[in-house]
Amino acid sequence: MCTAAPSCCERQWTGECVALVTELGCGWCPPPEGPCCEVGAGPGCTDDAVESCVCAQLPDCCSGAWGPECVAAIDALACGTCQEPPKGECCEAHRSGGCLDLGVESCVCNVAPECCDDAWTEACVALVDQAGCGMCEVEETGPCCMVGDGPGCSEPDIETCVCAQDPFCCSQQWDASCVEKVELFGCGVCQVELGDCCLPGEGPGCIDLAVQACVCGVAPSCCQDQWTDACAALVEPLGCGMCGNQGEGACCEPHDTPSCEDATVAECVCAQDPFCCAGTWDEACVGEVESLGCGTCGGPVEAACCEPHATPSCDDAAVAECVCAQNDQCCTTAWDEQCVAQVEALGCGTCGGPRETDCCELHDAPTCDDAAITECVCAQDPFCCMVSWDGVCVAEVETLGCGMCE
Repeated sequence: MCTAAPSCCERQWTGECVALVTELGCGWCPPPEGPCCEVGAGPGCTDDAVESCVCAQLPDCCSGAWGPECVAAIDALACGTCQEPPKGECCEAHRSGGCLDLGVESCVCNVAPECCDDAWTEACVALVDQAGCGMCEVEETGPCCMVGDGPGCSEPDIETCVCAQDPFCCSQQWDASCVEKVELFGCGVCQVELGDCCLPGEGPGCIDLAVQACVCGVAPSCCQDQWTDACAALVEPLGCGMCGNQGEGACCEPHDTPSCEDATVAECVCAQDPFCCAGTWDEACVGEVESLGCGTCGGPVEAACCEPHATPSCDDAAVAECVCAQNDQCCTTAWDEQCVAQVEALGCGTCGGPRETDCCELHDAPTCDDAAITECVCAQDPFCCMVSWDGVCVAEVETLGCGMCE
């Protein structure tokens, strides 16, 4: 190289010098890593976590070239996301925005833009019928106090009583006349009290008139026919009121209903992933309980704050909160030796009083006699563990929050 391009050895080794290594046949320089979601000319990609995950299953991606199979594996192996989730049926909740029927999609999203911008939730599904955008699955028979699309109604005793005197209601259509005859013939009562707006009711409307007006402005049938589950599901997405986030299933177990039984955990998760409280509490929602710092799914924390352990947090909530405010990995990944060192270094607690350690004294050998302090300092300054523990390393014990020297 110096014979062919003397300036590379006399002044600066530039990008042109690098290019000449291969061009002149002096050697080989691997191409730089590129984005993980793009095919690359060399091994690996720029996101270390994604690269590690993919290469654990496909070693050639880190020893050969980052080819199409490596990019495809990112989504397939759940190492990351390169492709947006596909659209689903308009009558089914799904994580992607919009749905397969473009006419229905456009109609619903004109009323609720978030159905195309975020996830297609149960509330979006409800709007298909409620906003007159299309039809999703309907019951064969409806409540006896409501006009139905076909014959009969859903309450056998009332249906039998009415049809015994007016067969048309069970052979043709359960129309307004049949509804009137429920009370007229003494077969039942159709005047019901208004119920909670967050729950399905037996008749139209709900007890909070402001919420009712807000919902029915978008979905008139909720005030004309019956206040159904779909109407209740619209209260929060339309900004008409709050119904609370508490669900029935365990937060650490996937289930087909939205939200989970711990309202605090549910609110925390759903603030980042609204689908979990509007669609279903699936495997992704369970994983986010810990990954978003909303709670733990490994049982109560029993490990001491002054002992390193593989699980996040420790048995003193005040100490854990104090340390994790500065180092969130201690409460999301593991309570390692660095977290232990920071208990005292950050003034969060004590771990047996001051200890004598040569970490506070400079010496020619690398590292010092406290493993936690050593790991903490060297994570920021590898020189201290590779060459010598000099005065800079001693100063970094306190400046990096790894321990105390007084």
